Amino acid sequence: MVHIIKRVLAGALNICKNLFSILHNKYFLGVNFLVLAILALYFVFFIRAEDFVFFPSARPLIFETFTDREKSGNSDAELEVIADSLLDFKFELGEADPNPYAGINFNFKEKTELDVSKYNAVAIEFTNTDLNHMSMFLNVEDTNVINKTHPRATRRMLSDLFVNVNKARQTTKISFDEMESPNWWYEELNQSKKEFGDPDWSRLSSISISNGINSEANQFHDFKVHRIYFVRDYTTDLFILSSIQFFCLLVSGVYFIIQSKSKKAFVTPKKIEISYKPVIQERHQELLRKDFLSYIHEHFSNSELSLPMVAEQTGETPKYISDSIAEQFHCNFKTYINNIRISESKRLLQLMEYNINEVAYMVGFNSPGHFNRVFKNYTNTTPSEFVNSCKSGDLVFC
Repeated sequence: MVHIIKRVLAGALNICKNLFSILHNKYFLGVNFLVLAILALYFVFFIRAEDFVFFPSARPLIFETFTDREKSGNSDAELEVIADSLLDFKFELGEADPNPYAGINFNFKEKTELDVSKYNAVAIEFTNTDLNHMSMFLNVEDTNVINKTHPRATRRMLSDLFVNVNKARQTTKISFDEMESPNWWYEELNQSKKEFGDPDWSRLSSISISNGINSEANQFHDFKVHRIYFVRDYTTDLFILSSIQFFCLLVSGVYFIIQSKSKKAFVTPKKIEISYKPVIQERHQELLRKDFLSYIHEHFSNSELSLPMVAEQTGETPKYISDSIAEQFHCNFKTYINNIRISESKRLLQLMEYNINEVAYMVGFNSPGHFNRVFKNYTNTTPSEFVNSCKSGDLVFC
C-alpha cells in the first residue's frame, strides 16, 4: 500500500513538474495568448450585442387589442397608452366562448420586419395585479406557410409568462429556445409541424401578449407593460469559447511535453571542453592517477556516469576512487561530479547561448528540475536568478 502511495505521489509530482515547465515555455504562452486574443476579438465583434429596446422605442408602433369577439365570444379589453412609455392593458374574459381570450398586439406602423437573430432571449418588464400567468408571442414570417393570405399566416412563437403574484413590478426573461408554435396554429393553417423548421428570427413582424390559462372570467384584470427588449445570454457562447481555449491549452501542452521528452531522449548533448580544474594539493598529486580524473572530466556530461562505470573504464577499484576523492577534496564521488557540472553550467549560462533546460542536459543532469535543485543547493541561487544577475552585471553571482 505504501509503495502504491509513493508511486501515485511520484506521478503527481512529475505531472506538476511538467506543468511548471510548460507554463514557463514562451512558445506555449505565446500560442495560447494569441488564441485568447483571437477569441476575445471574435466575441467583441461577432457575438456581443447591446440590448435592443423594442418598447418604448423611437420606432413607430401601433398598439391594438384583440378578443374572442372575433369568434362570437364576449370578452372585453381596453388599452391606455400613458406618456408613450407605459401600456395599461385591462381586460375581462367572458363566458360565451369555451376558451375565452383577450390580448394586445405590438405592430410596426409600417409593414416592416425586424432582425433579432443576434439575440437569443426577450425580456419584459411589467406590473401585475392579481394575475399569475400570461402568454407572450413573438410573431415571425415563415416561408413554409402555404396559404399566405390566411389571417394567421404569420408564425406564432409562444411562451408562458409566469407571474410572481407577490411582487408588483417585475422583469421576466424568456429564451428563444423555450418558445414554440402552439398546436392550434398548425391546425388553423391545416399544416403539419414536420413542414416547419426553426423560426427565422431575422423576420420578426410583431409581438403579442394575451391572458394566461388561469385568468378568471367575469373578473377585471390589469396588466401594465413598462418595457420590452431583446438580450443575448452569453452562457453558451462563453462555454464554447472556453472549450476552444481549453482544447488549445491541452493540445499545446501535450505537444510541448512530447517535444521536451523527445529532445531529452534523442538529442545527444554536445561534447564540452570545460575550463574547470579541480583544486589539488601539489604534494598529493602523485596519489591520483591521471586516467581516472581525466575520464571523469571528459565524461561528466553523461547523466549515467557512476562510480562503478569510472572504475570499470579506468581499471581502478571503486574504493580507491572514493578514498582518493575524499582525501583530496573532502567530499564524496557524487559531490565531486556535481561540483564539476555546476561550475560548467555557470560558464554556459554566462554565454547566453543556451536556455536553462538545454544547459541542464548538456552538463549531465537528467531533468531540469533536478538541475534546479542541485544548482540552488550549491550556489544558494536558482539558475534563473543567476542568469538575471549576469545580464544585469551583478558580479556577486557571476
